[in-house]
Amino acid sequence: MLIPNVITPNGDGANETFTVAGLPGTAWRLEVYDRWGRRVAFYGHYRNEWRAEGLENGIYYYSLTGPAGNRRYKGWVHVLR
Repeated sequence: MLIPNVITPNGDGANETFTVAGLPGTAWRLEVYDRWGRRVAFYGHYRNEWRAEGLENGIYYYSLTGPAGNRRYKGWVHVLR
């Protein structure tokens, strides 16, 4: 699995969403938090669709949890427009 650390949702058609390459299945849960720890996005069945809509440029923190909670990936992603 390849998890990006930068997305550029600026409407140019490239790198618009938080796309996790090789994400097996759709039963993965994605939670995204701002720098103050407020949850800004939640997907119970993530399908590579988070675009940081309505959010400012900056660093956001994610938790990507596999089916049955058996695997978890945590990290950050920089949103640049």
